[in-house]
Amino acid sequence: MEELLKFKKSYLKRIQDKDIPQIVNWLNDPNFNKLLYQGWETVTTESFSKQILEEEKIEDAEIFSQYSNDTNQIVGWCGLFFPSNSQHKQAKKAEIRSFVGTEFWGQGFGTEQYIMLTRLGFEKFNLNRIFFGTHEKNIGTQKIYEKLGFNKEGILRQDFYHHEFADIHLYGILYLEYVQKFKKLFQEYENKN
Repeated sequence: MEELLKFKKSYLKRIQDKDIPQIVNWLNDPNFNKLLYQGWETVTTESFSKQILEEEKIEDAEIFSQYSNDTNQIVGWCGLFFPSNSQHKQAKKAEIRSFVGTEFWGQGFGTEQYIMLTRLGFEKFNLNRIFFGTHEKNIGTQKIYEKLGFNKEGILRQDFYHHEFADIHLYGILYLEYVQKFKKLFQEYENKN
């Protein structure tokens, strides 16, 4: 399967069956999944495969695996999820859902993942708004979004439960903001690394 978008450290490809066992391993790690907004419970390869098919059908989701350029090893999972009701479609918006495997944290893969998804959303899918929610303790993701020019739009207080209540921090970026500042940040990041 062909690369969809390539950057300095990694590239995106449509998710493949061979990726799912590694993704399921990450999702079943209790130290990892406690920070995911989705609040994953134990999943199997079969249940996750079924979920992917449902999300692609119901939410018109575009779901990808992220691979390292150096090793061609899967390092993360991500996607753009398009709300299904007609009002949301007219608003031309999508939600980013994503993660990088714990063994790859702190290596720049998360930053590249968000850059590539944002470019796809605005340049391929002609979106007006891209948004994302993250667990209050997921400080790394919050720092990446702020560094890339996403605006903190609010906090959903105690909106999440996974053994304890937690707040969800909401971020978003508009197409106009992308044109005015994100493209410049993208170019600076590309030239810097």
